[in-house]
Amino acid sequence: MSKATSTIGAIIGAIGAVLPALIKKKKHCLWYKGRDDKWLKKAGPMSARQCRKTIKALAETGNYLPDRFLILRDGVQP
Repeated sequence: MSKATSTIGAIIGAIGAVLPALIKKKKHCLWYKGRDDKWLKKAGPMSARQCRKTIKALAETGNYLPDRFLILRDGVQP
């Protein structure tokens, strides 16, 4: 019985070590194409949902155009 318990414990430990890496959320950054056609990093890293909410909030101020925003994975540049 002790051998089966230790095997089950080892399996659970291995799953516990791998599972967080599999369900880790991907981080995104928010980029904005400025007047001079250069990309400016506006926010990040954060979730894609937070990026969409930030775009909406910035567009409501009237200073930004929503179609000039780009959401990319963290570390990727336009």
